[in-house]
Amino acid sequence: WGPYYNAMVPGTYLNEAGQSSAGQLLDALAKRGVLCKENVSTETSFARAERLRSRLTQLAVSKGLADPALLTANIHVDPDFRGNRSPWADPQRRGSLIGLGLPLGDDSEEDHTAVIWLAACQALAYQTRGIIENLRVAKHNDSWIRQIVVSGGLANDPLYLSAHA
Repeated sequence: WGPYYNAMVPGTYLNEAGQSSAGQLLDALAKRGVLCKENVSTETSFARAERLRSRLTQLAVSKGLADPALLTANIHVDPDFRGNRSPWADPQRRGSLIGLGLPLGDDSEEDHTAVIWLAACQALAYQTRGIIENLRVAKHNDSWIRQIVVSGGLANDPLYLSAHA
């Protein structure tokens, strides 16, 4: 949580920031969809994410989109389903999904699951940007940011990392 002024060293900021349960959020959204329900007890989170990434690529091609990221144009996610650690430090915040519709035509329940999962990845990336922007507002500049570390299982997810790039 932070940033905190004078927390460890007088006259300096302690800047520990992160998103609690980001991987848990993505896994929970993936498990809710038909795409993964049959394998929920045996499939690993990594295998489930790989299936979702594959489905998103297929879906983008079928819709004539240059990039799967464009699939989420009308879906918006607030990823704070378990409160917000950074930048607002509000454990009472709750997330939301906006722009949901019913599967129509060629769209399927699994397509919706994949797109919602992608929108959540993107929302976490936007939230990371919000953390950095809030540090700037606190009178910092970019010169002190030398490294941003992605940790946990999401550090191995190419779509998650791409959304943050």
